[in-house]
Amino acid sequence: MDGYPNQAEVIVGKALAGRRSDAVIAGTPSNLSSPCSAPHSSRRCAGKFGAHAGVSEKQYSEADVIEALDLSLKALGTDCMDMYQVHWRGNMKSAHETIRALDAAKRLGKLRHFGVCNFGPNDLGEFVALAKEMGGGLPTNQVP
Repeated sequence: MDGYPNQAEVIVGKALAGRRSDAVIAGTPSNLSSPCSAPHSSRRCAGKFGAHAGVSEKQYSEADVIEALDLSLKALGTDCMDMYQVHWRGNMKSAHETIRALDAAKRLGKLRHFGVCNFGPNDLGEFVALAKEMGGGLPTNQVP
């Protein structure tokens, strides 16, 4: 829902009101994982962080990930995401910083599992190795 940050989550949150335990909720860092922030995109996107062309100014920093997760949790009306996935490797400044943020959120009980999607084998290998090295949870992967 380009231009409407967290609107899908608001809708899901309302639908799950009083029935949270009946669902598994998965998401990605809002406004960090939009296809319009992928390096190959030329379309303009508007969102919480303002209109921009091509690459998002947000790069999965620790603060970016935590802010996006907190916004999602608020929109969903819950205190914990079941699965949270980094959606594009292209705009990630530091895998180490991103994993640190995800692991911190997991330790705080804000998410149960974290992972990646749309990562190739090399990027996935780096992400898994770093997570192991840092003592964090083992990320999952979804490939197109």
